[in-house]
Amino acid sequence: MENEKGNTTSDSSHSTHSLKELIKFFENSFVAEEARKSGKIIPLPGVDKEYDRAKQDIKGVEQSLEQYISEQKILIGNNNIKYWYSGKMRYQIEISEDFIKKRRVPDEYTLVSQRKGIRRFLTPTVRRLLEEMTKVEERRDKAIKCTMVNLFRSFDQHFTRWEKVVSNE
Repeated sequence: MENEKGNTTSDSSHSTHSLKELIKFFENSFVAEEARKSGKIIPLPGVDKEYDRAKQDIKGVEQSLEQYISEQKILIGNNNIKYWYSGKMRYQIEISEDFIKKRRVPDEYTLVSQRKGIRRFLTPTVRRLLEEMTKVEERRDKAIKCTMVNLFRSFDQHFTRWEKVVSNE
């Protein structure tokens, strides 16, 4: 067999070279240790364009949410307001009751939960951004599943080669 330089190579050296490239492809597709821990194959940047786009879109929504809370701090005149997270109840605007006793919150604020000394609100903007976030996260999760399927399919396409290596032929 001739290589690209015109030199003759043995089939076994070509096979070994291709096998190394194949192994490198899988090693550069995801972090194996993370996959073992989480049970999910998370593609590395550049492996899956849809996953990369979804991650970028998530970052964009997060930036919009951070910009919004900054604007709300100025609007309300309270630098201590923040988002509160618990499970699926994310991005609730948390404001102390002491502050609310002194100043009203805007009419667009809807009370969604409270505990002693704290009230939590959602606004139409936060609800819209949460909807957007949910859609983007679903796209990301779908891309993760597709990546797993594609990697397994790619691995399976080379089954005979893997079988030979494992059986030491």
